[in-house]
Amino acid sequence: MRAAYGRSDIPLDEATLAGLKLWRSAMRWRRRADRALAAFDLTITQWFVLLAAQAVVQQTGDATTQNAVAEWGELDRVTVSQVMRVLEQKGLVDRGPHAERIAYRLRVTPRGARLLSGASSAVDETSRMSLQSFLVMEEEAEGAAPSEMIRYVVDRRLLSVLHRVI
Repeated sequence: MRAAYGRSDIPLDEATLAGLKLWRSAMRWRRRADRALAAFDLTITQWFVLLAAQAVVQQTGDATTQNAVAEWGELDRVTVSQVMRVLEQKGLVDRGPHAERIAYRLRVTPRGARLLSGASSAVDETSRMSLQSFLVMEEEAEGAAPSEMIRYVVDRRLLSVLHRVI
């Protein structure tokens, strides 16, 4: 089945429409999260890299590398390197040379851990509101049953988790 997206005359497949709707919802979530994180002087990307660094350090029990943070967050190394520089300037991470190779070893500072905790709570609240808004829009558009878009994008187990979260 093909359908038009908005005013475009370009025919799009239902799966593509679903992907576009999900992407637009993700962009709305990102803008809301960025607004919430402004109170912490962080962007969503800075928050995510800080979260990834903390997660890797907790998993390994030791300082980590930017490459490990990039892998955990599925981010490119250049982005992680640029963001780490900013986080270091803000005093949220410590970076130093790795003893065995050409790389930085890093850890989240106590200040960074405290900021991450508060910022993560703000992102959690933003996420709950965004998911609730997304589900309400879908229910209004399609009645009480999940729309075809939801069936394409979200499997029923995840949808039930979303309903439990909000």
